[in-house]
Amino acid sequence: MSHGNGWTVRKSDAPTAIETQHMTPLLQDGPAFKTFFDKQVAYWGKVVKDNNIRA
Repeated sequence: MSHGNGWTVRKSDAPTAIETQHMTPLLQDGPAFKTFFDKQVAYWGKVVKDNNIRA
């Protein structure tokens, strides 16, 4: 399970990651994931911009 941030969760690590990070896996097809992802980018992009957050 890749998170797009440079690290991947192995299948054997998934239960631990879900429990310790309070993750909820979403099993979606490509178009549904793209819709979810695009909404998240828009939401968090606005949070970053509105609060002048810099890396």
